[in-house]
Amino acid sequence: MTQKASWSFAEQRRLIELARASKSLDDLAKLTGRKPVSIKKVALRLGISLKPDAKKE
Repeated sequence: MTQKASWSFAEQRRLIELARASKSLDDLAKLTGRKPVSIKKVALRLGISLKPDAKKE
């Protein structure tokens, strides 16, 4: 299993902006190329809240 490099400052800023735009976790994963678990960890560290994913029926 390979690990992607640490989040750059620019990637962190982009995550903040996308979260402010109310993007879902799935959208964030697609837009950043990062795994949802990684996004959640960085969001927690940065103190930003993420929009919950829509419930799948």
